Amino acid sequence: MIGKKMNDWLNDARKLPPIVEIIPDMIIENNFIILFGSAGVGKTIFAMQMANAIAEKNYRIVYFDFELSERQLLLRYPTKIFDSNFVRIELDRENPIEDILLSIKENALANNARVIFVDNIAALSLSLDKGNEAGALMEKLNALKRKYGWTLVVLTHIPKMYDGKTLSISSVQGSAKINQLADDVIGIAKTKESDKIYVKQCKFRCKEEKMTADNVAIFRKEKDENGNVLFTPCGYDKEKNLVTNSNNFTDLALQIKELINSGMRQTQISKKLGISQSKVSRISRSID
Repeated sequence: MIGKKMNDWLNDARKLPPIVEIIPDMIIENNFIILFGSAGVGKTIFAMQMANAIAEKNYRIVYFDFELSERQLLLRYPTKIFDSNFVRIELDRENPIEDILLSIKENALANNARVIFVDNIAALSLSLDKGNEAGALMEKLNALKRKYGWTLVVLTHIPKMYDGKTLSISSVQGSAKINQLADDVIGIAKTKESDKIYVKQCKFRCKEEKMTADNVAIFRKEKDENGNVLFTPCGYDKEKNLVTNSNNFTDLALQIKELINSGMRQTQISKKLGISQSKVSRISRSID
């Protein structure tokens, strides 16, 4: 442990280099970022688009793709030319890597990576329905990030029960650990219009949050003139105007989960939400 007077800490902090937003409101240099959303929402397309934009800024990118096959990749990008700083690593599906974390480290170092994308965390374990295992894997990835000074972006799914609901950290498996470890948590969800998604900052530690529930960013999924898929920004709106469905039980469950993760007791939660303690207990068991 390191001990200094509080004023010395602040004086030293004032000498630190300024915060660098590689992608404004989403990717901050040297941070650990979680990008989450339901299956099929377009996380990989969105992440690869961000990764290429970062590569064009002369950052060496290594994108660990455990989602798409080579053929699926070509279907999305039939004529796309990515920046030469963009390196993609694919999981060997015939001979699965026994220690993927070690492979991530070795490939990132061999390619002089500055920014790492892992798409997605479920590929690192067959048991990520258990939040504690998801959190443990996040912790190991974050340790690698800190040791080597990377910017780390990890993609993850959320359970189907949260489809069409407002975005929240609590919908992510291992949310309590993720909330501790991640610097920034960004959610992606479908809107009522099938060709659009919205993006929300659920946690943004180093800068003021701008893409909040009252001001989420909207993107349209389309193809360029050469048939390559991409997302195009098309304004902002309130999240409540965009969500595709509403479920009172799920929304209440999310509230309860967030309050539990914040350290509140069930008696305190029941008073805060105006419901019985037995209902808090019943709902909390259903979301474990």
